[in-house]
Amino acid sequence: MLEFWKIVKGRLASPLLLDLTEGTGLSPPSYFTYLLPELKLKIFESLPGIDLARVGCVCSELRYLTSSNDLWKQKYADEFGSKPVYLDLFRRINWKQNFARQWKKREKRRRRQRRSLHRDIFLSRARRLRLARAERLE
Repeated sequence: MLEFWKIVKGRLASPLLLDLTEGTGLSPPSYFTYLLPELKLKIFESLPGIDLARVGCVCSELRYLTSSNDLWKQKYADEFGSKPVYLDLFRRINWKQNFARQWKKREKRRRRQRRSLHRDIFLSRARRLRLARAERLE
């Protein structure tokens, strides 16, 4: 599929797009769009997982490129360390799905910790105010 996409894009779509933009006086598309898919994948390897997910929302080509299971396996290992224990060894692992699941769990845990910290700060402030009031009343 990737070879077919390279042929269609490189020999048909890109030259046509350049001719159209030059003919209408519009600015040409970014040079990123002209990079080979292999180079784009190399760039994507350097992105954090959450940014890679955002890139996949830009257009169908980038969604296709960012859906590489090997790429998401690397992102999972970079972000969470090791392979999840609960995965069945006899089925194909969807690393993008597992990354999203783990990321959501981690964010939920972080939000709980932040709320707990804010609550502790608020309570300690409230305690200090009560002590100050009690001292004034004495």
